Amino acid sequence: MPVALFWSENDWLADPKDVEYISNNLPNVVVNYKVPLPEFNHVDFIWAIDAKTLVFDKILSLLSDN
Repeated sequence: MPVALFWSENDWLADPKDVEYISNNLPNVVVNYKVPLPEFNHVDFIWAIDAKTLVFDKILSLLSDN
């Protein structure tokens, strides 16, 4: 199964070291996307005003390509 990782540096539930470990150890990572806003955190994946442009549009594009 293809796996897409969406993460941010300020996410207290997904430490960048853990994301790196998962990315290196899962066999089918197709996307490893770091949100390009340093302040972005775990709650922002749902509530941020700019979540659409920073995350949701990329997810929809990825889903429509497959």
